[in-house]
Amino acid sequence: MIWKRLKIESGSEVYPPKPASLLLARIAAKIAAPNQKILDACCGSGIVAIAVAKFVPKSNVIASDINSEAILTTKKNAKKNRANVLAIQSDLFAEFSDCEFDLITIHPPAVPYLPGKNWGMSNGMGVATNGGIDGSELVIRSILEAKRCLKKNGRLLLLLPHWCNTKKAFKELYANYKNVSKLAEKRIEFFPATTGNPEKEMLEHAYRLAKKGQIRIEFKNGKPYSYASVIMAVK
Repeated sequence: MIWKRLKIESGSEVYPPKPASLLLARIAAKIAAPNQKILDACCGSGIVAIAVAKFVPKSNVIASDINSEAILTTKKNAKKNRANVLAIQSDLFAEFSDCEFDLITIHPPAVPYLPGKNWGMSNGMGVATNGGIDGSELVIRSILEAKRCLKKNGRLLLLLPHWCNTKKAFKELYANYKNVSKLAEKRIEFFPATTGNPEKEMLEHAYRLAKKGQIRIEFKNGKPYSYASVIMAVK
């Protein structure tokens, strides 16, 4: 994939750049400032971290992911694009110190999963997408755990897919940050249903959640879509 002259590759075990990822990358490159220390957590193929490192002069960028394949891929993509990015394997923020970052960007796993069921994707993609029963488990963890690593007045840029329970997410955002705002929103394909090989129970579960209003899935010409928002929260 080529985006803004950045060349990004990803294998079957790594979350590839998708429209929501590119939306986060574009906004992160605008929000980040020179000389800031920035973390892109759940980095996948590294598109957000690399965009910030390339387009924000003198930025100090770290990328992290729990998936070792994502770390290797990010390192390769950073080298290919001559971007100064340090990639570290970490379960969310476990490897980082308190009050360390000016800005944290994150696109956490947010797809609803039933226990023992899957969407027919690779193991790596399962790790990158599994957000628990209503998709919000890793989103909530990200919101709560990121706060510890942000400096005073530091900012969290959260890519929030609406195929997770966004009501739970906003409850935690407003409870833990002094200022919360939506910077952008984009209509996106609900890709697990179309690019994976989902078990019937998974599709039925997602559609039940949507019918209850816990997640948002719409159909156009029989194809499922949702939305993704970029949320900024200030510590």
